[in-house]
Amino acid sequence: MDIAQTSLLLMLLDLLFKSTLVIGLNLLVIRVITKRSSSSHKHLLWVSGVLCLALLPLIPLLQEAVPGATDEAVKIFNISVFAESAQLSTERNVTQYGFLLLTLPTIFLFVRLCLSLQRVLRISRNAELVYDKSIKASVHRIREMLQISREVSIRQSSAISSPFSFGLLRPSVILPITYSQWSDSVLEDVLVHELSHIRRLDWLSMLLCQVVLCVYWFNPLVWLAVRKVDEEAENSCDAAVIRCGKSNTEYAENLLLVARECRNQKRLLAQMMVDRKLLSNRITTILENPMMMKTISRKMIALSVAMAATLLVGLGNVQLLDVQAQASDQEMLPLNQSVPLYPRRAAEAKIEGWVQVHFDVTPQGTVDVDSIVVVDSEPAGVFDNSALKATPGFTFSPRLVNGEAVEVKRVQYVFKYQLTAPPEGQAWPDSYTGRPAPGQQIVPPSN
Repeated sequence: MDIAQTSLLLMLLDLLFKSTLVIGLNLLVIRVITKRSSSSHKHLLWVSGVLCLALLPLIPLLQEAVPGATDEAVKIFNISVFAESAQLSTERNVTQYGFLLLTLPTIFLFVRLCLSLQRVLRISRNAELVYDKSIKASVHRIREMLQISREVSIRQSSAISSPFSFGLLRPSVILPITYSQWSDSVLEDVLVHELSHIRRLDWLSMLLCQVVLCVYWFNPLVWLAVRKVDEEAENSCDAAVIRCGKSNTEYAENLLLVARECRNQKRLLAQMMVDRKLLSNRITTILENPMMMKTISRKMIALSVAMAATLLVGLGNVQLLDVQAQASDQEMLPLNQSVPLYPRRAAEAKIEGWVQVHFDVTPQGTVDVDSIVVVDSEPAGVFDNSALKATPGFTFSPRLVNGEAVEVKRVQYVFKYQLTAPPEGQAWPDSYTGRPAPGQQIVPPSN
């Protein structure tokens, strides 16, 4: 595996360590304050943790952009990686396949995220605007009560069975086409719940969580954090409905009524009123947890900001694993030795001998044809042409100096020509090579 791939793998391990630390600390703080904390508080802490994860890979870039922030990160472990030398193609393929397997989940999750977003947008485009004056009046009243300044469009669609909200600058609430069968109480609860999501910018935090999940898919704690963000967002909006004067039991009954119509609803990249995986816990929280009704306090906001800043500053200056490229030196080694032809006339005359040549080897491991020179031979001129024709067919593994392939000058090679007896009654053929093959000897260049 080359240095670039090794660096990326070590970066994933570094992110695994840091993300585990961030989510673990968040989990510990939330466990400590659970009895005194509302769903809004816990949601804020979880979102701040996810935001830290989103910013962690960007910390080195931010430090380079800020003048004076040039302090080198503290490295806990250093790993030395030698530069890649000549390897078999099968070995390179194994490392490439392993690297591909690590990146495929990220690609898959990003593609799934884009398709989910496209589906939500398509449902919204095909949905019809609701012109009911009573619904418009209710939405206007709830917006004033929740202090929402943005315009919110109310639409209806036959493609969904669960109401949901999405969007930032131009948010929308999409109602199932069966909403006309709901009582005024159920419709009021649905509008308050979904408009609360819009007020809290929950769709933005949901989108952030899904992007972070694409990057940190390898950490189970990140999946837990994303699920907790969704769960606490729903609990917070349930609390908003109750704060508007709805009794716990009546709202729980209305929520169950809507849930019965949403049995076959697939999950979308939006704030859905009913998620069947969270429904049981939500009903329990609505009926049994009075602390869920508290709003976010300034102390909790300060605590979240302080935790996020501390984690980013602390982890930004710590690097668990660091890869250091160590250049390797390697001598040139022969890979392919071409067998020269034994001249027919020399074979018939039973002449044996040798030829010494020298040549240059390129950084690619091939012989520079123009550099081939016969240094000496015995007997002179008998085997020279045979040696000159065979030499260009040699290949070598490159010589590495500080990890870089270099040219090798004046490599000397000695060809030995030795005879064996021909078959009885037969002459030497033109292609006779004197089997067994002539001995070949490499003489390394002098320093």
